[in-house]
Amino acid sequence: MTPFCYTWTSGQKVIEIKYTDLQRTKSEPKEVVKAYLQKHPSSIPTTLVFDQDHDIQWIKDEMERRIWLGDKWFVWQAGGNTTIRDTLQKVSDNITIFLDYRQKYFGINGDSDKENLYQLVSTQNLQGVKDKLSEYKTWWSNNKTDSINLP
Repeated sequence: MTPFCYTWTSGQKVIEIKYTDLQRTKSEPKEVVKAYLQKHPSSIPTTLVFDQDHDIQWIKDEMERRIWLGDKWFVWQAGGNTTIRDTLQKVSDNITIFLDYRQKYFGINGDSDKENLYQLVSTQNLQGVKDKLSEYKTWWSNNKTDSINLP
């Protein structure tokens, strides 16, 4: 089950459309994406739209940012600025997006990782989630220079 995700900027807004077909019977919702593009036209410069090197760099930068955000939420929580529950949810959200990118562009299935992460968050296992983030940071450090598969 690979979710489809479309993201672009439209002025000062970030538009993100996610779609997952659990039964795997429908194709990606291109008509919905087209409708959103009409209502919220992309402000991404056309010089960047078909630049594969730029796309690859953006994807890798976004994966790096998701790991960085996980760390920042833990720092913020340690400073007493957020609850453990909220921190775990935010870190989990960022790790999940990282895993989605890793699956889509590096071909590594993340379903069991997401299930494990869900269990850690549901039991409020702060150290377990920190350990998972550390594991993904190590993986990213070892693999971020690898080539990726663009669709």
